[in-house]
Amino acid sequence: MPVFSSQLPSKDCYLDKANPTTNRDNTVLAVGENNAASDTVHRALVHFDLSSIPSNAVVSAATLTLYVATDVSSNARTINAYRVLRAWVENQATWNVYSTGNNWGTAGCANTTSDREAASAGSGTQPASPSVGATVVLTMDNTKIQEMIAGSFTNNGWLLQVDTETDDQINYDSSESATA
Repeated sequence: MPVFSSQLPSKDCYLDKANPTTNRDNTVLAVGENNAASDTVHRALVHFDLSSIPSNAVVSAATLTLYVATDVSSNARTINAYRVLRAWVENQATWNVYSTGNNWGTAGCANTTSDREAASAGSGTQPASPSVGATVVLTMDNTKIQEMIAGSFTNNGWLLQVDTETDDQINYDSSESATA
């Protein structure tokens, strides 16, 4: 049985609530919140090009592995991956917009009708105080991945968000990172 393995996302960036008009397409993907006093919530967008997988391929299992770049956390959190409903642009997406001149339904890709699905497409444990270089593995819903490969659900990638966005943030290596 063939195995598909992708090393890097085709595009990724993160959304920064404290800087809602700034695009964060750089070497890290920040997820969580690192200072409750200043409301610095971060969510990441990632997209993988699945076009090399035949549309009739059967997905039996899928995971998303993230590599820890820096840690600003002391509590374990559940990190969820939600399928994104909008075609966001890597070097334009911000907390407020998914592309220049096009607002999210709710800032931060939060509208569960127009921005992202309400149900998680995968999840994993973001540990308390992980080591740099450690991995966090999300187990993905193979049915939802299957729909994206078959073309019955448009592949706009995933939004990565922790279950409790207070006082805990981990920065993961992005596709632009030298160690990704």
